[in-house]
Amino acid sequence: MDWRRWFQRPYNPSELIAREVAHELGVPLVRGLIDAAHGPRQNGLTREERATNAAARYRRGKGRAPRVVVLVDDVWTTGATAAACTRALKQGGAKRVYLVTAARKW
Repeated sequence: MDWRRWFQRPYNPSELIAREVAHELGVPLVRGLIDAAHGPRQNGLTREERATNAAARYRRGKGRAPRVVVLVDDVWTTGATAAACTRALKQGGAKRVYLVTAARKW
């Protein structure tokens, strides 16, 4: 989550879900992605704009990604964020990325 957004809403829904998922699976919670571009929010963007925006925003943090990652996204709309994050994780060394999402927006 972009740090500026954190000051507007001092919690990250995806992280809250991820904590529960990690606890239930008995695995460590790793914050492995960085929202690097501080671009516009995905709300109101077209499918193409979302893909471009997400591709520019997310990158791997320091260190190597775990071989298997459970990626958590609070809302799935077009899949642009999940696709961009998956690419970044695989570039960082992840072999498999599974997605958990709490809601699907149609």
